[in-house]
Amino acid sequence: VESFFDLGGNSLSAARLAARASAALDVEVSVRDVFDAPSVRELVVAVSGRRPALPPVRAVSPRPGRVPLSFAQQRMWFINRLEPSSGMYNIPLVLRVVGDLDVDALRAAVVDVVVRHEVLRTTFPDVDGVPFQLVHPAGEVAERLDWVVVDSVGGI
Repeated sequence: VESFFDLGGNSLSAARLAARASAALDVEVSVRDVFDAPSVRELVVAVSGRRPALPPVRAVSPRPGRVPLSFAQQRMWFINRLEPSSGMYNIPLVLRVVGDLDVDALRAAVVDVVVRHEVLRTTFPDVDGVPFQLVHPAGEVAERLDWVVVDSVGGI
């Protein structure tokens, strides 16, 4: 019996497999399950009889006017107040794209991700020094994304 890993699987593809199997089978399948039961037969036996996966987490409506910050958000807010010009929590990224890039498709994909994940639309204003979460409406996303398309210069 060939295993998932004998066929070229790795930890990243195992994560994808676990997510797809969870959705298709409506049971919780973890990456650990894929490692412990790397063949289809073993994985089916391992997850058979499990309860259905938990339903997705949904936002409670209506929300309070001011949602307090989590402890991690409080830490980030505090550090930003101490050093407003610090880029400590920014993750710069440069990609080299070979061939034609469909900029409109890329923009649509980024907008889709930001619309799906509220945390990417959340800012932390404060009133009288007390911060709170402000989730911006999904409709504002496309308007606020700032895009610059440049050609590679100097063999970056």
